[in-house]
Amino acid sequence: MKVKMQLWHEPEIDYELTVSKTMNKPLPNSIDEMSTSLYYKAADLPKPALLTIKNIEMKIVKNGNGESESLWIMSFVEAEKTLILKAENRKLTAHALGSRNPHDWLGQKIVLYNNTNITYGANVVGGVRIRAPKNQPQPDTANQPQPDMADQVVDTEFDDDIPF
Repeated sequence: MKVKMQLWHEPEIDYELTVSKTMNKPLPNSIDEMSTSLYYKAADLPKPALLTIKNIEMKIVKNGNGESESLWIMSFVEAEKTLILKAENRKLTAHALGSRNPHDWLGQKIVLYNNTNITYGANVVGGVRIRAPKNQPQPDTANQPQPDMADQVVDTEFDDDIPF
């Protein structure tokens, strides 16, 4: 389609407008699936996603009010979308991976899933949560130092037969 336009600093010019090709994407089942975002949201996870943590970095993100805030963002090997890592999901990641040190998380697998029971105020809104993959071995505690029983003092003053 050809359109004539005149910009304030240019003489009248013929511009050709082109319409991009359709993506042949099926009509979604929810309006939540129509928005595009860089970050995972509950609607992006109709079923759990097994992902490998690629990186964790602080980024400036605009919140729903248009204000900028610094947030931790987790990226993944298998996906372009990232996850805003707020307090609850940081704790869940630490629990799932057996370490409170985010350096230990890199290269580890986690599962993102849609938890429909998350509340915000008095409303049930759902959201993204993190868990360990099923059948994932528990963190190795065999190499952690164990207390030396020989150094412990045992108090024998109350050495009686009371069973508790």
